Amino acid sequence: MAKRNTLEEYLSNLYELGLTGDEEAQLEFIRFYVTETDIPLPDVAQGWLHALSEKGNDQARRCYFSLAISGAEGAHDWLKLEQWALDTMATTPGEAHCMLGMLYEPDMPGFSDAKKAAEHYRKAMDCGNDGCGLYLARTYMRNEPDEHTQEELRELLETAEPINPCADLYYALGVICDDMGDDDEAMRCYREWHKIDPKDPDCCRLIAGHYAMGTGVKQNLELAMRYYQKAANQDDAESLFLLGVMYHEGHGARRNDKRALDYFTRAFNLGDETSLYYLGKLHLHGKGILADAEKAVSYFKQGIECEDVGCYISMADCYSKGIGVEQDLDMAAELIEKAEEMQDEIDDEALAQQFDACKAYINTLRKSGEE
Repeated sequence: MAKRNTLEEYLSNLYELGLTGDEEAQLEFIRFYVTETDIPLPDVAQGWLHALSEKGNDQARRCYFSLAISGAEGAHDWLKLEQWALDTMATTPGEAHCMLGMLYEPDMPGFSDAKKAAEHYRKAMDCGNDGCGLYLARTYMRNEPDEHTQEELRELLETAEPINPCADLYYALGVICDDMGDDDEAMRCYREWHKIDPKDPDCCRLIAGHYAMGTGVKQNLELAMRYYQKAANQDDAESLFLLGVMYHEGHGARRNDKRALDYFTRAFNLGDETSLYYLGKLHLHGKGILADAEKAVSYFKQGIECEDVGCYISMADCYSKGIGVEQDLDMAAELIEKAEEMQDEIDDEALAQQFDACKAYINTLRKSGEE
């Protein structure tokens, strides 16, 4: 066996021994690449893996299975993989059922049968493989979301946590705890997730949300902005939008409409349609940029196409007053009526006041015109 000095020397020695036909060295070289790195397995090592798997080497077959399930390139014989899993049923039933579950899980490569996947994951747990609680919960959440309670899903994930404490588990468990109103436990999960992957934008955004709202942790807007910024650095559109809102409203930092405009623009360019209302608003009132009513109208019209209630209200305001467009009370009335149908989406006090003022103004103008 190769002597382990530096990692590079160690792998080089394994590779050279593998070329001489040393199967132990071949297997260790393969195992390291599959379990310790995200680097594609070299072509020569792929040949070793195929040969060792065909010989019936259980560890080689596990590595082959891991590569196939992870979506590694190549034509994989899924029926053969299924047979390999069945071959281990007598000795390691928990592992065999887990492998079969992955083969059938719809979001994995291979077959696509959620019921069969869930059946195998449940059998794996019955055989003592509690880590499959994550995969069973995931299968339920993605394929049968209305057939299982939050309590049931949470129990499965909590059972899996000691065995399978990974980012996917803490994400799923954290979101479920959030939905159940258990803010303390949700925050614990997000923190554990952050330890595993401190740059994950979803994780950073969820932690930021808890600091912003003061749920499961003492409210700290500066920390919220810090975590939103970490997510924004990964081009997370929602975090960019929320940073824009915080700078626009002066929450967690001094109000800075120029910075807010930059964040809203970046968020919109990444597909965040909620930014359109704020982009229109800033251009309309000349906040952070020279006032440009026509450009503001352009943003509001795009927002209307996305069914944004704030854009309906703002565009109605523009038509009623002839700002950036020719005055048109009929169009203004039509838009404010549409906004009224969407009142459940008005969750901002300032926007609600804008709606009331715009509606009253339109009604006043129409009555004066009738007189």
